[in-house]
Amino acid sequence: MGGLAASTVGSDLAPCDFHVFGKLKEYLGGRQFSNYDQVHTAVLSCLQDRGAIFYRQGIERLVQRSDKYLQRLGDYVEK
Repeated sequence: MGGLAASTVGSDLAPCDFHVFGKLKEYLGGRQFSNYDQVHTAVLSCLQDRGAIFYRQGIERLVQRSDKYLQRLGDYVEK
């Protein structure tokens, strides 16, 4: 697997802060996997178990934070 390039946007909008990753971290926390396929299956299971409302809320929050970021011309934005 390849790495991710560094983000060129403000740290307030970093993908690791996005709505999904907290739930994914909770779901995978403490589990051990012996191969990539097990990880892949667990991640897909977690993401598929979330309903449309969960994803809509995350997108709405991202839009709100993006707007704040742009209004402040890149200054720090609280979560």
